[in-house]
Amino acid sequence: MQLHEGVCRAGDVVSINILDGEPDERVMRLLLTQGIEVEVLEVLEGAVKLAVRAPGGMLIVEELTFPP
Repeated sequence: MQLHEGVCRAGDVVSINILDGEPDERVMRLLLTQGIEVEVLEVLEGAVKLAVRAPGGMLIVEELTFPP
């Protein structure tokens, strides 16, 4: 599994883009068997710290980005 962490503020929208184009069988199998996990690590003064875990074979290369 790979792990990405980020901090969100009230009103932020977090998008997890997994696929560009058509999913192949390997990626679909990973989604069905392992899924993607989003964990709320901390809620403090209007901010939420999230951890996103996905199977290593999915090769998520984009980081979570949030508006300034």
